[in-house]
Amino acid sequence: MSKTIEPFASVDVASHAAWLQTVPVADWPKMADPAWRGWEARFRPLATSLMVEFPGCAMSGLGLFLLQPGQRHPAHKDEQPPDWVTRVHVPIVTNELATATTDDGEIHMEVGVAYTFNTRATHAVYNGGATPRVHMVMDIRRIS
Repeated sequence: MSKTIEPFASVDVASHAAWLQTVPVADWPKMADPAWRGWEARFRPLATSLMVEFPGCAMSGLGLFLLQPGQRHPAHKDEQPPDWVTRVHVPIVTNELATATTDDGEIHMEVGVAYTFNTRATHAVYNGGATPRVHMVMDIRRIS
């Protein structure tokens, strides 16, 4: 049986993190809009490069997820469509106190690593650090 969150690839996100650091933190909540500062065009090649790990699949739902200091999302399970395979998390900016908790325990997802994340399993996230956490996130679906 696989774990809820598993590393699967090394990634170089230094240029993405450097770009994000040029943006005032107060503006980071605006990244919910893919057109904001052109972030989607900047991050899509990174997302596309990870697709080699998922033959017969397509990417959907590319986003940047912000978790502010002290912010938490309580334990829950996500509803996913039948063709859903996994969610991919790529930490861009984080701190050691930003964690996810699953039935497998607590994990800190590190910058430089891409993770599969079974969001159908019970999970919670919490940023106990003093700085924001930003992950590039995408869903993977089987091509019918």
